[in-house]
Parts: sequence; structure tokens; C-alpha cells
Amino acid sequence: GKVASANLDEIRKLPGVVDAFILEGTNSVAEVMPGVAIVANNTWAAFSAKKKLKITWDESSASKDSWTAFTAKAKETAKGAGAQELRKTGDIDAGLKNAKKTVEAFYTFGFISHANLEPQNTTAWYQKDPAGDKLEIWGSVQIPDGARQTAAKVVGVDQTRATMHQLRVGGGFGRRLMQEFVPEAAMISKQAGGIPVKLMWTREDDMGHDWYRPGGFHQLKAGLDEKGKLVAWSGHAISFSD
Repeated sequence: GKVASANLDEIRKLPGVVDAFILEGTNSVAEVMPGVAIVANNTWAAFSAKKKLKITWDESSASKDSWTAFTAKAKETAKGAGAQELRKTGDIDAGLKNAKKTVEAFYTFGFISHANLEPQNTTAWYQKDPAGDKLEIWGSVQIPDGARQTAAKVVGVDQTRATMHQLRVGGGFGRRLMQEFVPEAAMISKQAGGIPVKLMWTREDDMGHDWYRPGGFHQLKAGLDEKGKLVAWSGHAISFSD
């Protein structure tokens, strides 16, 4: 989705707020998502102002995917044969039919956030310069040069004029391989007039805009003999592909 409107005039009048504006974002994945940036002279002022932010979203191009719909589709899919048969030993249908007792269950495992120890954050400083604009970044990422190059690209700075100061990572777990918060900070710095900006995601933003481990489903059928021994077992895993 993109921002259709926001109460920016009201936000700009709040204590400690330096500026607030719509961030259009970029069309490329893993760069900058659309939204509203609030620039303040301290973190508390920015977070406090964010609580009063009112945005009307244009969701005409937004995903309408639904976990409820995925679950219903998975349950229906589980009734049929799988797209791939990873292993088959013996006659499962006969095994289940001849079993003394059968057990059946449908399991779900949801999308999971990396939930690294510190929310995404970085400091970026876009600077106008007669010799060529330049960008300086302080960040904790898992692919520093990739973050540097992407940030330079989105603000129109030559790669040779962009510097990344790599900081210790407060837990990455793979989340900081996707460093969209770095070009986001650079774009905010440029749009705010070329001032250094320390970008801090809230924990809620961090959990809500992760690159998640995909969820999935597992249909299980099993047969037991009169002694409770497992005599038949069928596992049908259903998940997401590209």
C-alpha cells in the first residue's frame, strides 16, 4: 500500500518534532517501503508523535493474502495427493484399513519473525557537495557493502562517495541480510534536507515488517495395531513456494 494522506501538519506541531513527510518508497523489493517519516530531536519525541499519526492508505496495489484463506485451501489440498512424493514404502491405504486404530491430525505452523535482539536501526547522513553528493552510514548489517550500495543507489550518490561504518550486530539471525532499513534512513536523511538521521524501528514495526520464515501445514494419518504399535504412517506437508 501507499500513503494517500496523513495528518502531517498536526504531527509537525508536536514537541520535539523537526519534520514529518510522506516517504514514497521505491518500486524495487528490499529497498524502501512507502510510509510516513517523523524526524524529531530525540527518539521519545518521534515515538510519541507516531502514536498520534493518522494515515489513510491507498491499498489498491496491496496484497489481500489471508492466513484464514490459506488454511482453508491447505485443508482442501491435504485431501488429495501431494505434488511431490518424497518417499513411499509399502501400501499405506491397506495399512490404514487394517489398523486396529487410526489417528489423524492437521497441524499448522505460522509465519515467524526473526525477532532479533534489537529492532532494525541505522544512522545515515546524506550531504550535498559541489564535488558530488556523498553518503555516510553507521549500521549493523550482515552484508555491509550490499547495504552501502543499495542506499547510495536510492539517493543518487555515486558508489565511490558512499561510506559504511560497520557496527556490531545486536542479533541478526539472517534478518539483517535484508537491509531495507539502511536505504530507508538514507532516503529520510536526504528528504529531511541533508541532516544526519538515526532511524529506529519500533518493536511493533520490526515484528510487522520482517522477512518471515514461511508458514505451512502438515496433515498426519497413522494406524496402530492391537498393541499400540505403529503400522502405518502418512505425512503430507503443505507450504509456500515461489
